[in-house]
Amino acid sequence: KISKGVVPVVTHRNGDMDTVASACALSKSLGSISRPMGVHLSKVAREVIGELGFTFSRLDSERPAWPRSTSAIIVVDAGGPGQIGIKLPDDIPICVIDHHANSSHNWIISDQDLHINMGVCATTQIIFEYLNMFRLETIDNSMRKLLLTGLITDTGHYRHADSRALQNASEMLSDDI
Repeated sequence: KISKGVVPVVTHRNGDMDTVASACALSKSLGSISRPMGVHLSKVAREVIGELGFTFSRLDSERPAWPRSTSAIIVVDAGGPGQIGIKLPDDIPICVIDHHANSSHNWIISDQDLHINMGVCATTQIIFEYLNMFRLETIDNSMRKLLLTGLITDTGHYRHADSRALQNASEMLSDDI
């Protein structure tokens, strides 16, 4: 059972567009109970989220300041705990959402935790499909653009995209963009 409190959505330490877009979009869909955060924000990610009006909190890798009432932590786009650049608290449930099949087994998942790993090209695809199924009303054009930017960068501008990635990109574009 999870108590009420903030749910940080944590990125991997490199802060690339896929991880930052995933964290920002998921956090926005969850509302005021959630905050996207991580130890680094790439230049591209900083520019894109600034232009689209998203926020992101930086964590000190030596002394991360977690919200006072943290009920759970979601980690996006990290194949293992060493990739986030900080130590997670031991007593808080975690949910890992990732697309890295080769390193995903590095997570130690307890009975109170959840691990979602899908064979897709980018974590933004997992987030987009989740939002489409369960939180459709939270998807707006800025979120679509953000998720699409993460997908484009993680597929090397579609050079490494498969049919599912291209289908997701088409859906992210929608008729309004």
